[in-house]
Amino acid sequence: MLPKQKPAPTPPEPPAVTRSATAAAGGLIEIAARLIELMDRETGLLRTMKVRQANEMFDEKTRLAQAFEERARSITGDAGVFATLSAELKAELQAAIRRFDKAAEANAQAIRIARDANQHLLNAIVDAVAAKQTGTTGYGATGAPTGPGRCKPKPLSLALDGRV
Repeated sequence: MLPKQKPAPTPPEPPAVTRSATAAAGGLIEIAARLIELMDRETGLLRTMKVRQANEMFDEKTRLAQAFEERARSITGDAGVFATLSAELKAELQAAIRRFDKAAEANAQAIRIARDANQHLLNAIVDAVAAKQTGTTGYGATGAPTGPGRCKPKPLSLALDGRV
């Protein structure tokens, strides 16, 4: 008869803090990847001046950014929680944060450039309209009209409300 064998010991279950920290870190890495992908697409659209299409991403970007911030706060808010992460997971998390920072900087730069280009265009339009409206008008020495708006009647805006 063979001696009774003991069943192989099951590895101990990691503490709940470790499990939740690992889940939080994994979730943060996933959210960062989705946010990076979205910012990269938005950056590409902004660089080609497809501002309207880029604006369509605003709600999703805001939602992901809020989720990222909340998840990051849950990990970094308690040094003990971060300490429970494995070295591999810490390295993966740090790499994700570096990729996020790089994508966020490129995205911010594209937003600034698009905003400045739009502002420049708007200023050019305003200047052109103002130049057209401020042209000197009057009569010259011969009595003929002078200035860019010669003999052009200016529109008159009226509003009638039916009262007499």
